[in-house]
Amino acid sequence: MTDRVADELMRACYDRRLRATAVVVAAFLLLPAPALAQLPLRDSVSAFGHVLQTDFAGGAEAGPNGENPVGSLTLSGFLDFTTATTCLNVSGNSVVGGGRILTGRQAGQGFLSSSVDHGPPVDGRPVDVTVYSGLLPRPPRNCPSPGDPPPMQLRPTGGGPFTSGDLVVVDAIERVPADAPAARVGLLPEVRRRPGLIQTRSGPGVTVRVCGAAGIALIRVTQRTSPSRRDTPLWLRGSWRAERRQTTRCQVHRLTSPLGSAVNGRHRFRVRARTTGRRWSAVATRTFDLG
Repeated sequence: MTDRVADELMRACYDRRLRATAVVVAAFLLLPAPALAQLPLRDSVSAFGHVLQTDFAGGAEAGPNGENPVGSLTLSGFLDFTTATTCLNVSGNSVVGGGRILTGRQAGQGFLSSSVDHGPPVDGRPVDVTVYSGLLPRPPRNCPSPGDPPPMQLRPTGGGPFTSGDLVVVDAIERVPADAPAARVGLLPEVRRRPGLIQTRSGPGVTVRVCGAAGIALIRVTQRTSPSRRDTPLWLRGSWRAERRQTTRCQVHRLTSPLGSAVNGRHRFRVRARTTGRRWSAVATRTFDLG
């Protein structure tokens, strides 16, 4: 076979592959929407089983950022009451859910739990875990993000691996149009505290004003803490996030850092935010010298 004949055969083979690829791509683009991968529109969680000395069954759902949560949870055994869902925070395969207790001695109080969906049972044995659960003086309006510590006022009621049952967590992603306006965020001045080092479990607070649309405000914070009026030595460096109900177009949110640090000191914050239906804002920065 001559080199010329070999080149012509290779070119013909390449052309056939190219035409075949084009046909496949065109056929994919012409598929109706239901034939394509369906993306979930709402966060959801459903669970039943047994942890420690409590049986449970329930489910909840909310918008992709936790908007308009609905659902219920019924527990029997060591914990014995039914809740109505007041907040839901889903991230990947993890969930934090809260509710108002409707029955029993704790009626009117709040209940909060955090769990991780590790998949379906293996050889009939569940693999999911409840990270924590507990009672609150009032029903929670905003659930902590999965992975963050629970509120300080939580009265723990236990956690641990499922001994029966299953947990299914679905994390929906909001599809914000590319031409949607961006949210706006600003950091408000903080009150100067009396001199002295105050060490806390939660860390300093920061007040942010978020403007966008009603629904949920998603806030991302980067924090650096050092001695007052000094940038070094660096006591703390980290990032955290918060999700808050946004009931009006512009709303002020008071946040407390989940990173344990001295309240007094120099705190340098960088904040971004977005709301339901809005893109991420530009970064806002502010430095506070407290104490």
